Amino acid sequence: MVHLLADPGALPGQAPPLPGGAREGRAGPDRRHHANAVLVGGGAGLATLTGLAVLPVRRWRTPAVHAATSRSDRAVLPLLAAVLLAGLTATATTLEAHPYDYRHGVSVWFRSLLTLEPDVPALAAAPPARR
Repeated sequence: MVHLLADPGALPGQAPPLPGGAREGRAGPDRRHHANAVLVGGGAGLATLTGLAVLPVRRWRTPAVHAATSRSDRAVLPLLAAVLLAGLTATATTLEAHPYDYRHGVSVWFRSLLTLEPDVPALAAAPPARR
């Protein structure tokens, strides 16, 4: 899979951004891409938040599940909630188009993870809400 992500002209350890033509051909105009990301990402986040809210109720009300609940289970739920709320906050604070294009920063960092050579400067340059 790594060879599919590699760009022969890229420096080692750096995943290049998608070429503008490839990005535009797939995602359409930036406005449509942004609206789709907010609607789909926000909807998925709200569905996940609903599911996360059901988990503790089930653990408290179902005796077999309550008996099988460990300390780590209790510790993980608040961590999952924190990560989820951070993502929903980032989505909610970007309802309008923002000058930062994550496809040239955070997206490059994420693709560099797949090559097992993280591009830390790409993520460090991102605004805090998008890290």
